[in-house]
Amino acid sequence: MKTAYLIRHAKSSRADSSGADIERPIADRGRRDAPRMGRRLVERGVRFDALYTSPAVRARQTAELLLDSMSVERNVMRTARELYATDADSLLAFLRRLPDSLDSVALVIHNPETTDIANRLGTESVENVPTCGVCALGFAVERWADIDEATGRTLFFDFPKKEQPEK
Repeated sequence: MKTAYLIRHAKSSRADSSGADIERPIADRGRRDAPRMGRRLVERGVRFDALYTSPAVRARQTAELLLDSMSVERNVMRTARELYATDADSLLAFLRRLPDSLDSVALVIHNPETTDIANRLGTESVENVPTCGVCALGFAVERWADIDEATGRTLFFDFPKKEQPEK
């Protein structure tokens, strides 16, 4: 079984619109949401063999805050240029090229690509993956190369403003 956690970066700052898009950092809300989502992932028992992030500042900051809040060493994090300014076809190709030694991976990426790939691969229709939202997909395959459209099962879809059940 392979599991992919599709994570949209946390809320970004638009305070300085003069810089390049790739340089935009996360906003204060993003700094609160990313650790919150990391804690929720821990509560669900989520573990990553690897986390791949877009090189955009906001994506890398989100990834770092998630890992820190999950008490996961940052050495599982890899920056992948092909995760920035991409599309669902390219994301599927990226997933198919992952090493089969990895069973559980996270991608910290952007929208609309996060929503597009979640809908192409999963069983649950997702209107929009909000900032810092996580869509977990499970695949009953041994090799990443064998995943395809509609072959995944949506394990869960969570985001910061989603009401959590009482414990």
